[in-house]
Amino acid sequence: MKRPIIDDTKPYESYETYDGSTPNKKNIRADIIIMLFIMLFCSVFVIVALTLYLGDKKRENRCTEKLTAVVCENRPRKSSDDGSVTYQAVFEYVYNDHKYITGSNTSSSPAEFSVGEEVELYIDPDDPTKIYVPSEKTSFVLCCLFGGIGGAGMLISGIILLVTIKNRNKPEEELVEMEYY
Repeated sequence: MKRPIIDDTKPYESYETYDGSTPNKKNIRADIIIMLFIMLFCSVFVIVALTLYLGDKKRENRCTEKLTAVVCENRPRKSSDDGSVTYQAVFEYVYNDHKYITGSNTSSSPAEFSVGEEVELYIDPDDPTKIYVPSEKTSFVLCCLFGGIGGAGMLISGIILLVTIKNRNKPEEELVEMEYY
């Protein structure tokens, strides 16, 4: 196997790209600004996911009384944008000899619960109309979706940003003349 010999006797020349030009600092600066903008945009998704998660945790901490409720209705909700329909479960339960009918905090398509199904939920003792349903998965799915999209976008753009910053003074392609013996 022949080994390359690098000729160190040639004087050092400035970096040049494959087309003979020097790196364009304006393009690199624009790339950095674009990546920062993408990271900012993706952070909105992460903030939405955190808001959903913290709101769910707050509701879980406030609602301490465990009850069994019956799903009395799946209320349809029509989207004004595309006309799609989601269903909000409506729960009926008794607390302190009072009957309460309260809608779920989320809606889904298809309906998450069947009419007549018994569901364990927690209520806020200070306000029995506030409920937390641990078996609802819609909020968890939304947190994962928004957090995953935002986190992945921030990670990818962060890696590209770091590579761009690290290589900002280097040429796109560094050519070395080699001789074989």
